[in-house]
Amino acid sequence: MTRLFPHGRLGSGLLALLLVCAGGTPYASGQSSAPVQPPIVLDRSEALRLVEHEVVPDYPSVAKVNFIQGQVRLVLEVGSDGKVNRAHVMYGNPVLAAAALEAVRSWRYRPYQTPAGPHAFLTTINMNFKLRNGKHVFLPPEPERDFDRQVTPPEVTSKSSPDRGRDVVRLRLLLNDEGEVIDSEPLRGSVGELGAALKSLAHWTFRPARWGTIHLPSYIVVEVPVIIPSTNDVVADPAGR
Repeated sequence: MTRLFPHGRLGSGLLALLLVCAGGTPYASGQSSAPVQPPIVLDRSEALRLVEHEVVPDYPSVAKVNFIQGQVRLVLEVGSDGKVNRAHVMYGNPVLAAAALEAVRSWRYRPYQTPAGPHAFLTTINMNFKLRNGKHVFLPPEPERDFDRQVTPPEVTSKSSPDRGRDVVRLRLLLNDEGEVIDSEPLRGSVGELGAALKSLAHWTFRPARWGTIHLPSYIVVEVPVIIPSTNDVVADPAGR
């Protein structure tokens, strides 16, 4: 079922969240005078019928040996040309989520056609990671919890942002095995604050999580101080213009 929200909150709100989570420009930011087309939201079954090229994610070996399995759900913004412009992890184990995110960014869809022509759309997809168990394979009762006990969590190693700002934005980040931010989810903060926080995060560095000597994708929750100039603030131009 196709849902079009020309004035509703669901479509624009979901796109705003996706753009902010993926580090893009917030939807309806007011920075451009060009009209913004409302997003079309397709359910998973309809969107899957448009898939032309599907990349199956590699099952991470560290997840296999630790019996980690489960579902990863992602929300996608697909452009009018059928390419995945942005993807965001809604939930899922971080090791599996990083693999799913890498794969889905290479997916291709047939352009979604409307009477006005091809149109970008939003949709969600589920990627299921399931181990193929033999008859005599023993699966521990709580493999993910057992694995987490052995993992050294990620750390912030440096950051470039004010120690104190007017506001603090709380974010959950997905880091890859090199400590790079590959996805983010706002836990607290307005759209304007989130944009400022993501700009600050571009100058942060992280030490990735580790299982022994092996680096892992992981989630980390950070609080980013931000300063949002008010309408009464005078912002100095460093170039003196």
